Amino acid sequence: MVIRQINISRLKTELSEAYNVSSGSVPYFEPILIEVSDGQHSGWGEATIFYGYTLETVHGGWVVSNWAAK
Repeated sequence: MVIRQINISRLKTELSEAYNVSSGSVPYFEPILIEVSDGQHSGWGEATIFYGYTLETVHGGWVVSNWAAK
């Protein structure tokens, strides 16, 4: 497979009810979606980084995703 195109999107999904974790309340999720295409076929991947579960941040995931796509 020869990668022809990579599309990266960052979404913000408001929750109808806040998701409570030990570090606080989460009112929305911010998944990062990645589409990889060879011109005929596409594959999708998704990452949702949860604040308070890890030292990672959504911003850091966005930066690394864009760096890796180059």
